[in-house]
Amino acid sequence: MKKIKIYAPVDGVVRKLSYGKDAIFSKKILGDGCVIIPTDDKIYAPVTGKIGAMVDTGHAVGFISEDGVEVLVHIGMDTVNYEKDYFHLEKKVGDYVQAGDVIGYFDLKTLIYDERNVKTPVVIPTKKDKIKINLLKEGPINLETEIMEIVF
Repeated sequence: MKKIKIYAPVDGVVRKLSYGKDAIFSKKILGDGCVIIPTDDKIYAPVTGKIGAMVDTGHAVGFISEDGVEVLVHIGMDTVNYEKDYFHLEKKVGDYVQAGDVIGYFDLKTLIYDERNVKTPVVIPTKKDKIKINLLKEGPINLETEIMEIVF
């Protein structure tokens, strides 16, 4: 049995995924995980591995751990319609990252000022047999916090 730790991709407050109240995420359509209310604008790699996917606007980044577990970090709810100017990523698809590496930042203050929902889902879309996702922490977190454990 393997265990993989998922670290916080943003500083903030972590809650159960249902807290996001978004139909796609709270119903776990894209996978199970948690939601973070960010308090800082930096985006960190939640695992050691590579960046497997990234949307053009920069609001969603998919990571693949060295053990093949996928982690999706989706900055904000309904951000698919947001402008690219809110998000600034310094890495690209295929780049190798260590857990805790800064991969970019987003304009948290402007998103809040523009009344955007900044709740950030962190989900595990990996379809492995008998995968178990354990939420390790609820409440205030930072980049060094282990927020989830994946057991398979």
